[in-house]
Amino acid sequence: MTTAADAFFGGSAKSAKFETIGETVGGPITHIGSEQQQTEFGSGKPLFWDNGEPRTQLPITVQTNLRDASDATDDGQRTFYVKGEMKKAIGAALRAAGAKMAIGGALTITYTGDEPTKGFPKKLYSATYTPPVPGAGFFEEQPQQAPQPVAQAPVAAPQPVAQAPVAAPQPAAQQAPQAAPGMVQLTAEQYAAMQAGMQAAMAQQAAPPAAAPQQPAYADYAAQMGFPQQ
Repeated sequence: MTTAADAFFGGSAKSAKFETIGETVGGPITHIGSEQQQTEFGSGKPLFWDNGEPRTQLPITVQTNLRDASDATDDGQRTFYVKGEMKKAIGAALRAAGAKMAIGGALTITYTGDEPTKGFPKKLYSATYTPPVPGAGFFEEQPQQAPQPVAQAPVAAPQPVAQAPVAAPQPAAQQAPQAAPGMVQLTAEQYAAMQAGMQAAMAQQAAPPAAAPQQPAYADYAAQMGFPQQ
C-alpha cells in the first residue's frame, strides 16, 4: 500500500497513462491520497482557475496487472490523478454503486474518446466501481462475536431402582449332630428317618390302652345257657 512517506521519498506508484482510446486501467484501490494542487506540465507551476481558486486533483492508486518490462521494480501499481472529466466519470460510478470510495474497492477507468477544444483535446472517460466486501480487508477489525450459550442437555428425573423380591427364608435342613469319635456319622436323611421313627414309637406309648371287652353279666349268661339263677 502506497503511503505519504513513499511519495516523499520517491517511492510513489507510476502514473496511469491513457494513450490510446479504449485503453482500460483498474484494480483494487490500495491508496487514496490527499487533495493536492495541479501543476503546469513541464514547468511545474501551480495552476489556478480564472477566479483565483487553485485547481486541485486527487491521487488514487490501484493494483493492476500491468508491468513495465524496462523497469524491474515495477510492482503493477498505477496512480490516477483524478480531475476534470475523470472526476465526473468516477462520481457517476460511485452514484451507480450507491457507495463511497474506500480502500479495497475496485476502480476501473476507460479512455473513451476526445473532445476538441481551443488547445489540447479534452480526454473523456467512463468508470466502474465495486465497493469492498465487508470483512475482506487485511487490516479491517473483525466484529466481536457474542458468546453463544452452551445448550444444556435436559436432566432426566431419577428413576426408582427396582428392588429384587426378597425370598422368604427357607427352613434350614435339619442337620445330624456330630458323632462322637469312633461312632458312625449319620447323614441328614438317616437322622431325619430315625427321628420320625422315635416320634412314632413315643406316640404309641402315650396312647391310652384299648378298653378290654366287657364280660357279659353272669345272670345273662346263665339265662342263656339254662342254668339255674343263683
